[in-house]
Amino acid sequence: MIAGTILLFSLLATGAWSADSTSTITRVDSSRVKRVKNFRYMGWFIRLIASSGDVRDTNTIIGYRRGSRDGKDVSDSVAMGSYGLYSAIERDDGREYRSDYRRLKPVGRVTEEWDIVVHDQDRGADVTLSWRGVTIFGKNRRGHRVYRHRRRHKILSMMRLVDMDSGEIVKFSERRSYSFNMDGAKERHLRVILLKNGAPEPEIENLAREESKNMMRSISRHTAESAEEKVPLKTPWE
Repeated sequence: MIAGTILLFSLLATGAWSADSTSTITRVDSSRVKRVKNFRYMGWFIRLIASSGDVRDTNTIIGYRRGSRDGKDVSDSVAMGSYGLYSAIERDDGREYRSDYRRLKPVGRVTEEWDIVVHDQDRGADVTLSWRGVTIFGKNRRGHRVYRHRRRHKILSMMRLVDMDSGEIVKFSERRSYSFNMDGAKERHLRVILLKNGAPEPEIENLAREESKNMMRSISRHTAESAEEKVPLKTPWE
């Protein structure tokens, strides 16, 4: 009993464990999280924050999570349209999402892309999209969530933000925010890229061509679907 008490006070003193009376979540110091006994790595996420003046939107999340898959799944939350400033993730199905977790895999195995759209009814607004690092999460042996927030991490060094409207490219590891003006539009289109190991830096010309091809494929797909819907269905007795 005495030994256990001494160990507990030692952990509290070093910051390796802290208790919060209002939460059951265990928080572990980032430098020692790998030493947590029976820690089960579950994934990571980056929260994107859109702000303009006193208005902030903090609900856009991208990352990897155990149990998720590439493409739509139950862990992806659909964005509810709202008035004013907010950001969302655009998907191939034409819908917007607040979160998009991909299948958990080694970072750098493949190139990942998340298309981000920022909405603002104020067409002359100055908007900032920011990120405050990456959060690694998992579970301890008691099943409690364990989080560690890192302002510097390999994941951030492989992330790029591309402004699809202006062509500017920002490295997540060198800056924590990107500011722009809506320039008379209600939407601003950006892309977050997680580079594959050894992949070259993105070039806006190649991205623009790829975006154009994707748009044409999307138009062709929707046109084909509309044509199919217009074909009258015959019943067995006709």
